[in-house]
Amino acid sequence: MNMNIFVGMRWLLTLVPASMLLCCCEGIRYETWVHSVSAEAASDPVLREMFSLSFADCRGNDPQSPRDADLAVVLGDAGYTFTSSRRVFSYGVPALNALAIETGGYLLLFVEDLNPALLPAILQDADPDLRLLLILSAPCAQLANMNFTDVIVAQRGGESAQDSHPCIYAYDGAWTYLGTVGYDSRNLNCDLEILE
Repeated sequence: MNMNIFVGMRWLLTLVPASMLLCCCEGIRYETWVHSVSAEAASDPVLREMFSLSFADCRGNDPQSPRDADLAVVLGDAGYTFTSSRRVFSYGVPALNALAIETGGYLLLFVEDLNPALLPAILQDADPDLRLLLILSAPCAQLANMNFTDVIVAQRGGESAQDSHPCIYAYDGAWTYLGTVGYDSRNLNCDLEILE
């Protein structure tokens, strides 16, 4: 009789842990093609903070009032003027007959007629923490062979180099921070992502 109790206890001690192990393992499911897999939708992307830029070449024409933009630059017969609702640091570059504006993490260099021979000096002197954008009154054929991207031509699918319209040349991938660039024969408008 005592032997039957011992055998029964042994079976009981074997079956109880085995049952517990089976109960614990039953909750494990392997996802295969038979089972549907669910995923939660990602949250909406955070909108980037942008500022608007407007440039107008009014040489030889009646002066225009700047377009409504965070930074509006006008090139007239007397040179460059600008208005800004942003904090900017501006200075003239006499050697280039240019206006330089630092804002939003960019060095915006507005140049009437660029001498490409001076470009290496511009790049060497530029703050490496700022993205350089050259805004020219017309395309510059020499820049096409350098590490610059003519943003307008790239977005518009190609324009004749003889067309006289403002162009943006971006150094070191800065063109990736621009929104759509719109222009007509003497005006240019775009949005820039704020990098500061």
